[in-house]
Amino acid sequence: MAYSYETVMISSQPYASYGDIASAQLYLQASMSSAAVAWLAADTPTKSRSIVSAVRWMDAQNWVGTPTDLVTPQSLQWPRKDILDQYGTAVDEDTIPVQIAAAEFELAAWLILNPDIRDELQNPTPASLTAGSVSIRYFRPLGTVFGAKDVQTTTPFPQNVMDLIGLWLEGNAGNAVTASVQACGYQSESPLTDYPGVNRGF
Repeated sequence: MAYSYETVMISSQPYASYGDIASAQLYLQASMSSAAVAWLAADTPTKSRSIVSAVRWMDAQNWVGTPTDLVTPQSLQWPRKDILDQYGTAVDEDTIPVQIAAAEFELAAWLILNPDIRDELQNPTPASLTAGSVSIRYFRPLGTVFGAKDVQTTTPFPQNVMDLIGLWLEGNAGNAVTASVQACGYQSESPLTDYPGVNRGF
């Protein structure tokens, strides 16, 4: 049986989501963030578009586990099989974790506050800034290992969303260190694991 999702309506067309407008309203009205305030002030069509955009953003990522229903198949990436929570406990494969819906609401709010935030997250932080005789140099400069982008900016989501669902993002070749790392000692070198599976950012 196909999973039954919440939906939001845009021009009389239903779109599957992890949480609907009513649920987003309840969640965001308890938040003091400027993004939440912007979302609450928006009209219903804008709220609906922000939710659908948030879902598409989330579903474009690589997640650990596999979708629960690969036969029908299900419309969205969640629910999923073989998922553990932060305590190492198995997550019900027929249930969407509350963190997934919360992440959708947080992203929807960010998108109303700044519709271009997804692109801006991928813009590298300058390696250094100078104003007259004063300069600042970041200790993690730009490099080729992370696609010529600073490690600080290569997370797929804003930090508050990463805090909610980062443990379920799957590391892949595009997100992992693509060169060997070595610890050098007095007489020998200790090679560490190549291609570690890591989430984007540290």
